[in-house]
Amino acid sequence: MKKSVVLSWAVLVVFLLGLSLWLRAPALVDTVIDSDEGIYAFVAQQWRRGHEPYRDLFDHKPPLVHIAYRLAFAAFGESMVSPRLLWALAVALTSLGCAAVVRRLRGGWLPPAVAGVAAAIFLGSPLVEGETANTETLMVLATTWSAFFGCAAAGARGFSRVEASVAGLCAGLSLLAKPVALVEVAFLAAWIAYFSPRRGHALAAFSLGALVPALAWGGYAVAHGSIWRMYEDVVQYNLHYASSGKAPWIARLALLAADHGLPLALLWAGVGACLLTSLRAERRAPDFALGWTAAALIGALSAGRLYEHYFQQIVPPMAVALGVAVASLTPRLQGPLTRAAAIAAFALGLWSPIGARLRLPSEAADCPSWQDRLAELVRQGTSDDDRLVVWGYEPYIHFASRRLPPGPYFYKYPLLGESAAAAQARQRLRAATAERPAAVVAVLKGELTAEPSGTPETEILSPESPFHWLIQGPPVLDAPHFLLYTSPALHAQPWQQRWLDLVHQQCGNGPARR
Repeated sequence: MKKSVVLSWAVLVVFLLGLSLWLRAPALVDTVIDSDEGIYAFVAQQWRRGHEPYRDLFDHKPPLVHIAYRLAFAAFGESMVSPRLLWALAVALTSLGCAAVVRRLRGGWLPPAVAGVAAAIFLGSPLVEGETANTETLMVLATTWSAFFGCAAAGARGFSRVEASVAGLCAGLSLLAKPVALVEVAFLAAWIAYFSPRRGHALAAFSLGALVPALAWGGYAVAHGSIWRMYEDVVQYNLHYASSGKAPWIARLALLAADHGLPLALLWAGVGACLLTSLRAERRAPDFALGWTAAALIGALSAGRLYEHYFQQIVPPMAVALGVAVASLTPRLQGPLTRAAAIAAFALGLWSPIGARLRLPSEAADCPSWQDRLAELVRQGTSDDDRLVVWGYEPYIHFASRRLPPGPYFYKYPLLGESAAAAQARQRLRAATAERPAAVVAVLKGELTAEPSGTPETEILSPESPFHWLIQGPPVLDAPHFLLYTSPALHAQPWQQRWLDLVHQQCGNGPARR
C-alpha cells in the first residue's frame, strides 16, 4: 500500500475519532440521559461487586452491553462519562468500517470518506439519540465490520476461511448486543453463500464464527448459574415485547417517514441514487448496499415500537449506499460549478444532524440531576447493605445510590401487564420484600396529566393507577423511608395536589420526604 494511501486513512481515522468526541462532548456528564443507561450502569456496577447479570439482576438485553459498561468502568472509572467515552470510540470505529466497506466495494478515497463522515455525524446526532450509550451503537459496530469481512469473503477469488469466520464472529457479537440484528446477519450469510467461490465452506466458516460469542457467554452463564434466568429474561421477555407491539407495519413505515424522512434526507438521497446506480451494468456494490439497508430497516421496525435510538441501525448501510452513489457520480462531476453544487448539497444534508448537536448543550443542562439528589438522600438514610425499591422507570437511582433492590427487579416494566411472566415477577418481588426494604422511592412525572373521573380514594386503588401494585404490596409499605418525586407540572392543579397527598398517605408509613 502506498504511503499516501496510508496517510490518507490515518488522517481519516483521527478525524472520525475527533468528530465522534465533539458530537458527544455535551453528553460527557456524570448523570443519566436515557433511562436505559441506568439499567446497564447498575448491572455492570453490581456485576463488579459479585452480583451476576440475569441470575441476580433482571434485564432483557443480551449481555454485550453489560460487558461493555463493565469494561468502561474498569478503564475510566465508575461514572456515566466512562461508557460515553467508549461509545464515542465505537462510533468512530463504525464510521471507519463504513468507509472500509465502500473502499472494498468501489475503491477510491473520496467515496469512503463521504460514507465515514456521514455515518459518524448521523450516529452521533441526537436525531437517533446518539449522545446516549445504548445497545444499538454496539450492534451497528459489529454488523458494519461483519459487512466488511463478509464482502471480503464473498469477493475473494480464492476462498478465505479467516475472512468468513471473522465476519461470522462480528455477526455473533451483534446478536449479543441486540436480537434485531438477526435480519442483517441472515442477509450477510446469504450474500456470502451466494457470491463466495466455495459457498458451503464460506457459509460453514461464517456460521461457526457466529456461534463463538454465544457459546462463550453460554459457558460463562452455565458456570455461574444464570443460563436459565438469561433465557427467561432475554429470549422469553423479548418475544413477548415484540409480539405485544400494537403498531401495524404500515403505521411504523408512516412514522418512519414522518419522523426520520427529512432529518435523514441526505442518507435517503444516497439510497435513491444507489438504486438508480443498480440499474447500470455494475450492480454488485449497489445491490449489497440496498440489500443491507432493507435488512436493517426490517430489523429496526420489527420490535413493534419506534424509539429514536432504534434508527441507529439503519445509518451504517445507508451511509454505505451514499458512498457507493458518490463513487458512481464522481466521474460526472467535472466542472467547478457541479462540484461546488455537490459539496453544498452534502453540507446542507448534514445540517439537520449537526443542528441537533448544536442544540444539545442547552438540552444537556436539563439532565435529570434530581435523580442524583434523590440518590444522595437514599445514601444518607440507609446503609450499604440496605435494600431499596424504586417504583418507576428510574434505574439510575439504584446506580447512583449503590443500593440493591430486594429482588432481581429494579424497574417496573417486567412487573406490568397480564402475562404469566409479569405475574411471576410480581410474586417474586412480593416474596423478596417480606423482610422490608430500608427505603421506597416512587417517581411520578407524567401520569397525572388528566383529572381522574372518580374520587382520589377510588382512583388510587384502581388497576389503572400507576401506584396500584405498590399500594397492594403490604411489605413494601412498611419501609422506614418513603420518598416521592413528582415533576413540577404535576402541582399546577389543586386536584393534582390532593391526589399526591393521598398517595403519600397510602404509601408512606415511615418518615416521608417529598
